[in-house]
Amino acid sequence: MVVATSDPAPLLALAQRWSVGAAVIGTFTGDRQLVVRDGGTKVIDLSCAFLHDGRPQRRMKALAVSALRPERSEVTFETVQMLLDLLAHPSIRSNEAVVRTFDHEVLGGTLVRPYGGVLGDGPGDGTVVIPPGTSGQRGMALGIGVNAVIGTIDPEAMAWNVIDEAVRNVVVAGGDPMELSLLDNFAWGDPTDPATLGGLVAACRACHDAALAFGAPFVSGKDSLYNVFIPPDGEPDPVAPTLVITAVGLVKNLAVVPLTGVTEVGNDVWLVGPADGELGGSHFDRVLGADHGGPVPPADPGAVERHRDLAGAIAAGLVRSAHDLSEGGLAVAAAEWALAGRLGLDIDVGDTASALFGERAGRYLVEVKVADSERFRALVPSAMWVGSVTSDPVVRFGDTEIELDRIVAAYTGHGGWVDHQHATTGVETEMKTGVKP
Repeated sequence: MVVATSDPAPLLALAQRWSVGAAVIGTFTGDRQLVVRDGGTKVIDLSCAFLHDGRPQRRMKALAVSALRPERSEVTFETVQMLLDLLAHPSIRSNEAVVRTFDHEVLGGTLVRPYGGVLGDGPGDGTVVIPPGTSGQRGMALGIGVNAVIGTIDPEAMAWNVIDEAVRNVVVAGGDPMELSLLDNFAWGDPTDPATLGGLVAACRACHDAALAFGAPFVSGKDSLYNVFIPPDGEPDPVAPTLVITAVGLVKNLAVVPLTGVTEVGNDVWLVGPADGELGGSHFDRVLGADHGGPVPPADPGAVERHRDLAGAIAAGLVRSAHDLSEGGLAVAAAEWALAGRLGLDIDVGDTASALFGERAGRYLVEVKVADSERFRALVPSAMWVGSVTSDPVVRFGDTEIELDRIVAAYTGHGGWVDHQHATTGVETEMKTGVKP
């Protein structure tokens, strides 16, 4: 630590108060030399110019990542079956059994848990903890973003999207998007491969640009490179370019934190952000078993304003519950949201694949009381009314409906993920029910 005063006594007293070891070990001389002594013996005497500029720089070759994508080919799908298969997909289905293996009730200070809702099995977004030893008037929100599916296509777009997802998680948890910090965790292949390094450079560029756009510094991080498996045939198999982002923010008013899952019949449902998402690099394509082309979710600096607007509405006490749109798009988010609240939803956003299953940054589903909807709309101009909470245990998308018990079964693991390209009706039935047709 550097103390900008000739008197270190106040800092030393503070350290002693909290039983932290502290000592004055040096001063700035202004002569641009780093001198270290062991008693009376000089053991280091280096020019600061050498320390800053004298180290030889390694030069590596990186190939630029192309963002060009082929036009999207037409695909057919059945909405209900697609939703069930997405809910059962390994990247989306419930991980409650894993989460509950570990302690997320640190000293009883956890306010919003990874799983919540009326039966405690609905997926949350961000979590909220009250730091031990504090007054309990404020909390700390933590959010996570990860999507290696996009990373295999466009690492730069992936970085933008996972940063945005982590921020969305914190906003839904009541955090202030104006006071965030970020942490990164890279898992990458061999950086001596020019193509692999090119993707890493692109992802780092996106981290830089997004940090400036969100006003959120990276305070820590970790990289894990050279993740390459060499099978018996000798052909290297690198890990998919993967970036995990953690966002940490302050919750200034614990009383207005949105709940997990819809809460009350008759409340309005609003969609914040674009109505359509992208299908390139989507879990929709993963379930179909092929990349059908088309753009991946783009970088969206404009999402920053939506995050701030929604945070303002939450701070004003207008949001009963909310859920961010991530893997699987709006249909999956709505199903998870209804599952957590064990209530129905009636939503109409059209029946296209991009509206129901497209993915994009900066989007939320928000529950607001009818009496508060006018104020909410004024605070969140990008919001669009899309439906309401119902008492029927059914989630409706226009003329399509799916029973809540089927959603619960698919999400909680009573069914299995089915690849449309390799499944027959009989195999699907057996995997989902455990009973041969």
